[in-house]
Amino acid sequence: MDRIVVSIAAALRTLGLKRGDVLQIMFPPEAEWGCDYLVSRAAEVCGARAAVTGHSLLEEQVQKILENKSTMLIGSNPHIYAITGLAEGRSLDRLGIRAIILSRGCSYFPFDESIRREVEEVWGCRAYDQYGTIETGLAVSIECTAQDGLHINEADFYVEVVDPETGEALEPGEQGELVFTTLNRRCMPLVRYRSGDISRLIEGRCRCGAEILRMEGVKRKILRDKGG
Repeated sequence: MDRIVVSIAAALRTLGLKRGDVLQIMFPPEAEWGCDYLVSRAAEVCGARAAVTGHSLLEEQVQKILENKSTMLIGSNPHIYAITGLAEGRSLDRLGIRAIILSRGCSYFPFDESIRREVEEVWGCRAYDQYGTIETGLAVSIECTAQDGLHINEADFYVEVVDPETGEALEPGEQGELVFTTLNRRCMPLVRYRSGDISRLIEGRCRCGAEILRMEGVKRKILRDKGG
């Protein structure tokens, strides 16, 4: 679990979370090892303060932003998008939020540029895609400030894309199913875990300058029956 926390902290630092910041965590309450707990610990590693506000609606979230002087938000993609849609007539861009992380670590919801644009326009800040699964611990990949694909956490995961039907490995640039192998996990290791999520790998230099394997944001999920 400590390794997962360190990985999440590294991702948060990539987007500028630092000492003195307040990260408002909008994940629903879960088990001790849930998303809210892991991100809270990661914020502390960065020297920031965590304010867990759960899945409350817009008015309460705004009140908590004002009370805590929150500077960044993280929450499930569908929840943040939903409360953004309730913001008509509200000047959310004046709240001083510097960045929003739209996470798909605990639930699936399609992410596209129209969703990003709406969130950024309403809140007046940049919105970043983040990807993980419950099984992988929320720390698979995240966009950097260049928004040029999600940087994969290669220190902890070996990521492949395979043909959903045959399981055959595909080349970077080809779209298929994401498959994960954990590299440092002693408890519940994963070996070629099939996520059911469709994406593609991106090679080459990111616009931020990093030479790191990236992935495209997940656009859809494969639905399998219990025997599939």
